[in-house]
Amino acid sequence: MKFKVGHILLFEPSSIAGDSSAIFEPCTDSCGCNACNELVCSRRDAEGAEKEFEYNYDDIGNRIASFDLGTNRVYTANDLNQCLEISTHADGTL
Repeated sequence: MKFKVGHILLFEPSSIAGDSSAIFEPCTDSCGCNACNELVCSRRDAEGAEKEFEYNYDDIGNRIASFDLGTNRVYTANDLNQCLEISTHADGTL
């Protein structure tokens, strides 16, 4: 299995290209993080198929919204910081 690796330091933007066996298809992964090292975006390109993910967080690091595989999700928390509801909306971006 051979891999080409871009710069990786904690969760700084990086790129990993894989050339592996039939179990894994060749792909390129990239991701980005905010100042708190929380994953805010990820993208995988694999043989013409793109998969994109985006995440938004509040000031204390709770996920408040996500976009993955064409679906938007909004997370609602109460005053005790407990997740009360996850609303799902098809298609669109954050």
